[in-house]
Amino acid sequence: MGRYKTLRFSHCLAMISICRQSSNRSKQKMRLGMIKSARTRLLSTALFSVIVLVVSTIGYGCLFADESDAGDTTIGTVLPVSGDLSTLGPGMQKAIDLAFELVNEAGGVNGGEISALHRDSGTSEQIGTDAASGLVNVDGVKIVLGAVSSGVTIAIAESVTIPGEVLHISPASSSNAITALADNDMVFRTRVNDAVKSQVLAELAVAAGYERVSTTYVNNAYGASLNESFIEAFEGMGGTVTAAVSHELGQASYVSELRDSAEGSPEVLVTIAYPDSGQILLREAAEGEFYDDYMFVDVTRSQTMFDAIGGNYFEGDFGVSPGAPASPGVEAFRRLYEERTDGDPSASLITEAFDAAAVLALAIEKAGSDDPVAVRNELRSVANPPGEVVGPADIAKALELVRDGKDVDYVGASGNVDFDEHGNVVSWMRVWYVENNTIIDSDIYALPGDEIDLSPLSQDDPSSSISEDPPSSEDEVSVKIGTVLPRTGDLSFVGKERELAVSFAFELVNEVGGVNGKRIEALHRDSGTDPEVGKAAASKLISEHGVPAIIGAASSGVTMAIAEAVTIPNGVLQISPSSSSSLITTLDDDDLTFRTTFSDVIAGQVAAELAREIGWESVATTHVSNAYGTSLSTSFSDHFQALGGTVTAQISHDKRQPTYVTELKQASAGDPEALIAIAYTDSSHTLLREAVDDGYFEEFLFFTPAYNQELFDAVGAGKFEGSYGTKAGTKLTRERKWFFENFANRKSGNIDIPHLSETFDAGLMIALAIEKAGSEDPVAIRDALREIANPPGVVVGQQDVAKAFDIVRAGEDVNYVGAAGLLDFDLNGDVTGTVEIWRIKDGEIGSTGIFVSPGDEIDLSAIR
Repeated sequence: MGRYKTLRFSHCLAMISICRQSSNRSKQKMRLGMIKSARTRLLSTALFSVIVLVVSTIGYGCLFADESDAGDTTIGTVLPVSGDLSTLGPGMQKAIDLAFELVNEAGGVNGGEISALHRDSGTSEQIGTDAASGLVNVDGVKIVLGAVSSGVTIAIAESVTIPGEVLHISPASSSNAITALADNDMVFRTRVNDAVKSQVLAELAVAAGYERVSTTYVNNAYGASLNESFIEAFEGMGGTVTAAVSHELGQASYVSELRDSAEGSPEVLVTIAYPDSGQILLREAAEGEFYDDYMFVDVTRSQTMFDAIGGNYFEGDFGVSPGAPASPGVEAFRRLYEERTDGDPSASLITEAFDAAAVLALAIEKAGSDDPVAVRNELRSVANPPGEVVGPADIAKALELVRDGKDVDYVGASGNVDFDEHGNVVSWMRVWYVENNTIIDSDIYALPGDEIDLSPLSQDDPSSSISEDPPSSEDEVSVKIGTVLPRTGDLSFVGKERELAVSFAFELVNEVGGVNGKRIEALHRDSGTDPEVGKAAASKLISEHGVPAIIGAASSGVTMAIAEAVTIPNGVLQISPSSSSSLITTLDDDDLTFRTTFSDVIAGQVAAELAREIGWESVATTHVSNAYGTSLSTSFSDHFQALGGTVTAQISHDKRQPTYVTELKQASAGDPEALIAIAYTDSSHTLLREAVDDGYFEEFLFFTPAYNQELFDAVGAGKFEGSYGTKAGTKLTRERKWFFENFANRKSGNIDIPHLSETFDAGLMIALAIEKAGSEDPVAIRDALREIANPPGVVVGQQDVAKAFDIVRAGEDVNYVGAAGLLDFDLNGDVTGTVEIWRIKDGEIGSTGIFVSPGDEIDLSAIR
């Protein structure tokens, strides 16, 4: 009967009328006495019988047609009600049904009701894919919510939703591999990814005092991604991972894996396990006394699992899972869920499931259609700023605003649901712990880069809240400036020293009275060398601490992400000490984005001139696939070819690949004489080793990220003897010498870190500009920057801090010349500068003493 639902009763009456008219005309002709042959009478009788049959059929269809169902929308879900994650699916289904129930009470979407058609994923890639295929190909759904397991979500996306151009939103899957899907922007998620989760997990391990950890992780996309990200983050913070052991789902025993993980005397086991498998694994670990301490993640946050294990083995052990601080939206959802579903409002993943359904319904209403592409195009417009903020308690209001053509910004039960260009979100992580074998949620919430202080938590007061920042940095009479620099990720080797450089600059300022009668302090946050982590860190610096300016990031891709998503929309000043992509110059930034290093146009030209001076006629480039790598490769190639050289190939590569053989084969295909390697440090370990050991290249040219002695010690510096590189640098001026000596003596800093002086200069210039502006208003600071950095004015350097501030306070002009040299900002916030040429000699990297600007003649004869 369902196939008749689209028929209207008036249509049925019209069709019956037509049939009757046809029948009456036939009978009238017979009554007129027309002479018919037997054959004609037979045909007439047959025709009449067919008409009666049609009328009867149509009448039956009209009798049962349901006009009210004409505009209904059905959304498919693929969630686990069986398998290792079976405890999660039912609650998530209830949350989705609740969201649609609220929508229907407010008039539905586009005049019809919206409902979910639930299918079981079985926590299995095959079962999940079959379920999604049935929803799309049999039931005709155009949008799918699911799955939980990252492996299942990826399998569904690659086999069903992406090929079928079906919109796909996962409320739970966090693997970084989802970000990299070639999905035509059709795969979204309302769960934070592993890059965010792992950063906070590593911060928690450090806060708990662990220095040596081991991990065991479920052997699928979720487990491998989270494990890899955690190891990178924890080791970047100075920790040691003694073992990382994978385990399979559904094993009868995990004793062998536990033995392997316990080697090396780790202090704690970081357990990345699904509840069903985790029940066996953790019981064996506890009863076998393999460990005393454990740390957990979101999927092990299962009270059912701890109840099944029993005992009191995990007293005081910590875990992290996504969770938003108390807010009207969060409280409204908890109340609605408990009242209407009789479910547990603290259950895992129900908030993300509710938000996925709610934001989807709003997007369908705004699109005026359930066409997948049309809905996709509206997802960000209803979930991201700008717009009137609405939440779980405001579904009716949100729909009314959308129907009136107004913008909304949905802030959900799980926090902000702001989708980035990859369909990812960044949200809070919440610390939880086990007490009397019961999961307790603390009042500790963190974003990547936050310092977690567990000291207030005690057995007497286990639920005490903590400060996200050290009390010393919350002085009410201080001016706070944020930094977003890489403590972890591919550029982690520069982050700590650059933070010290900013702190040193502010220390000098405070010694001469601070700015406008206040102390100036830095709030340091980790960028993770990752756009999502960087944006989250910058966003919190602004929303929680109200910083008027941010120094960062290091990577051009992270700097641009922060600028476009955070600082520019919020009207906050941003200065990067090292991001060189030429794309930063063209940002539509209202003159709020500056940098103290020169752009890739300069770096690429000097590198090309150096390559020609070396004598190379043909080269290939391999560049990291981001804004920095692409910009520098393009600049180098354009200038090298303009100088008469040939670039045989420009090959991009991703960070942290297990191998770069394919890229090296492509780069070497045209028989170039050398490889121009534009790669981050961590990736270079593998790339350079394979390039030399497998015989792809013998000669190389490097850039700033490769200026790292540890890198060449690891890959074998002798293999690269005589190779050259370039980096930002200036001759050892009075100012530069003073900075290096005092930084080393007062901060015990490593002066060999690239862009250290540029970072220091950024901090000192911001302080001078605040003093000159007499205000902490970002626009006022921006307007004062060029006044203190550019001529005219009394020339001052970092050794003249007291003098510089006296001049500014007297209302006179200064021209700051920094440790990095001249820093005259042009109309785009860019500076010019000199490039330092370095090389590897006797296994050591060091300066050649050659400093050049674009167009200068390079003469290597004296050092060859």
